Amino acid sequence: MNKKMIVPHKRNRMLFALILFCTTMQVQLVAQATELDAAKKLVVSGKLEQASIKLDQLAIQYPDQTEVLVYRAHVLAWAGDLKGSVAAFRSILQQDPNHLEALTGLGYALSWSNDFPNALFAFRDALELAPDNIDARKGLAFGYLTYGKYAEAKQEFETLLKAAPNNSEYLIGLARTESKLGNSREARQLANEILATDSNNAAALQLIQDLRNTSSFMELDLWGSYSKVDTSSAFGFRQLQLSYQFRPGQLAYARLDNSLTLDNKDFLTLDKRALAVWLGYYHTWNANLASRLELGQRSNTTKSSNQNLIRIEQVFSHQAGIQWKLGGYVGFEPKRTTEWLGWTSVYFPLRFGFSLEPAYFYSRDNSLTAPQQRFLLNGKWTKPGGLELNAGGFYGMQQVENTIGKSTLYGGFVQALYPLNQYLWLQMSGQFEKGIFLNGAVIALGVKMRI
Repeated sequence: MNKKMIVPHKRNRMLFALILFCTTMQVQLVAQATELDAAKKLVVSGKLEQASIKLDQLAIQYPDQTEVLVYRAHVLAWAGDLKGSVAAFRSILQQDPNHLEALTGLGYALSWSNDFPNALFAFRDALELAPDNIDARKGLAFGYLTYGKYAEAKQEFETLLKAAPNNSEYLIGLARTESKLGNSREARQLANEILATDSNNAAALQLIQDLRNTSSFMELDLWGSYSKVDTSSAFGFRQLQLSYQFRPGQLAYARLDNSLTLDNKDFLTLDKRALAVWLGYYHTWNANLASRLELGQRSNTTKSSNQNLIRIEQVFSHQAGIQWKLGGYVGFEPKRTTEWLGWTSVYFPLRFGFSLEPAYFYSRDNSLTAPQQRFLLNGKWTKPGGLELNAGGFYGMQQVENTIGKSTLYGGFVQALYPLNQYLWLQMSGQFEKGIFLNGAVIALGVKMRI
């Protein structure tokens, strides 16, 4: 009788233990989900540092919960700890090499670290597991574009657009790819397709602007102007430039610049010329970096020697369309003080075709004893059809001998580019400057021809 009673008793204990275990696990899972939701709310509210700390704690508390580990790796990347994010994703993949989200996340973290070769491997591995994975294919397409594999990028963007033909992000990606391949007409058509449904799309407007700057393989600019400096004035040829784009993003040009002859008081008074001849080259290295180099010589008929000129510029671009420019200029000749100029500016694209570009200049003319500083702000408005308007102002300071404090100068300018047809543009500009010693004004008219 006692033996028969023992068996049910053991079964009850085992059943109780099982129920207790399941209940404990359920409580832990609920607690984990609650804490993970709290971390996600911190991310949504922009508190990435606090979310990262909470996820570090959860990763220690639940080391076997892949969901926690993957989300932690994502947050590390979003917070800017790309090295930590890459290490976290790779740790997950060591345990599960076929984890799709970890492979895709690793690809993006590597892309943001500019390690595109390894990023492309990660995206391709993810697509082998899931050919329909949109995030992986999108990362692969933009990775190819940034890494310079334009034919492969085009194929991936076209695949994405088959599933989402009206996706503006994919259309912009394909348009930029077509532009890099030298297919300017196709790129412009894609940009206009976006603007037909979203006339304020900043990326499409910026692309139209970029195409206007780089799409023609040959371009001619011719300017004439009227200048007035105090009581002296002059009218005549101002500038001529011929550009040739032999590859997308690679531009060579030659320029004749007669502006100093027209705008300098001494040359106007003496009726002398100071014509500068320039040779230049602009090279786009990748989507984020471009360089400009110019070498020139200015004839100086009031002196026995010519002035040698060098100008360089670096352009750093961000995916959001923001550009940082950094450049310098040097002019030197025997027995004369070297003149120089350094500048930096940041270009900010805004909405509705507007953009702002503040700039700072620090220079020294060979006729002055102290450097000069200028602060400039340029506002630009562009229209998809090609119309472009610029307007801005500047303010400068310089220490002048035999004076207390710094003397100031200021002025403003406007410029317009108006398309007459596909090949011909009309250019107009005006500028006024109230200088430290002299006042000046320039009105210029020009044409731009593109082939």
